[in-house]
Amino acid sequence: MSPVVLGVGTAFLGLIGIATWKAPRLTSVIFWALVATIFVGAALLLTMPGTFADKALWLTMFVPVLWAAFQFWTYWEKRSWVVVAGLIGVSLISAAIVFTTDPMAG
Repeated sequence: MSPVVLGVGTAFLGLIGIATWKAPRLTSVIFWALVATIFVGAALLLTMPGTFADKALWLTMFVPVLWAAFQFWTYWEKRSWVVVAGLIGVSLISAAIVFTTDPMAG
């Protein structure tokens, strides 16, 4: 990777970290819920049984519901840091599933 890409990525992560520290609920709704939804959708696409077309069809309908559920959870939970930790944890677990699953196995 080039130093420019690493520098921009580091700056972006720093800004997200500062934003999460200052306004955890707002950052959870805008950023962390989207990231968690993308990674959960990708993990489900790789691990669900069936053909790719069937999985893609069902996930196309399910992903907006999941995203809305994460956003509702952000404001439903009384402790904002529980939501931040949960969304980051779900993202990390789903990312681990995505990066360790063989896409050609299914």
